[in-house]
Amino acid sequence: MGIFGLVLFPSQTGLVSLEAAAAYVEYENTQINPVAAILAETILTLNHCRRTGKGAMRCCTKLLYIWMVSHIKTKKPVFNNFWWFTQKPLKLVEEEEWGDLDNQGWVDKLEGLPNSDFKWRAPWVTTVKVLMSCGQKRGAPLVGITGYVSYAPALVVRQLGGMQFVPRTMGIAQFFGLFKDPIAQEVLEIIKQDWKHLVLVEIEGLKDPSASEGYARWRDLAVLPCLV
Repeated sequence: MGIFGLVLFPSQTGLVSLEAAAAYVEYENTQINPVAAILAETILTLNHCRRTGKGAMRCCTKLLYIWMVSHIKTKKPVFNNFWWFTQKPLKLVEEEEWGDLDNQGWVDKLEGLPNSDFKWRAPWVTTVKVLMSCGQKRGAPLVGITGYVSYAPALVVRQLGGMQFVPRTMGIAQFFGLFKDPIAQEVLEIIKQDWKHLVLVEIEGLKDPSASEGYARWRDLAVLPCLV
């Protein structure tokens, strides 16, 4: 996730929200990385929007744009260097390869790109250790400010450079709750014990992450929960 494990999604240029500032101050005071709690709240909010059929999340289109461009093949490997931000890669891509596009131009450009030009893995991702599960659970239980929820890293292994296989997701969608629930405190104690037993998998970055046999069929037939 980006800045010392924390990604901020400002809704306006030049604006830093009080929530973001508080997260930085809290980290400086406690040295506790807040990324797990932020991810938990993000998933809980997405789940709420999906279940109620209303609501939306604000995000930063500039960050989304950087993510999109960095996953599309370019003539110059401007994103392959960790210090790519000193090279102004977006400016290079726009001026030398994409040009000045209007709304329809963007539609035509993206629709005309062959599938081979899209990359699953970000070019700066090399060898990483991925948390696949905690304790006896099939995913990673996360605790936020308002509740708890399960995250399934196995669903996105391909984006980290590994082979994408059919994940074990049984029961993951049902593992969520709010702190106002009567059993919340009991569940929190179980989560604490789970986080003492981590299952980490080291993934070496691949140029073209593939999928295991049967994954495409599972993906097309499965009804995926809103977990990632």
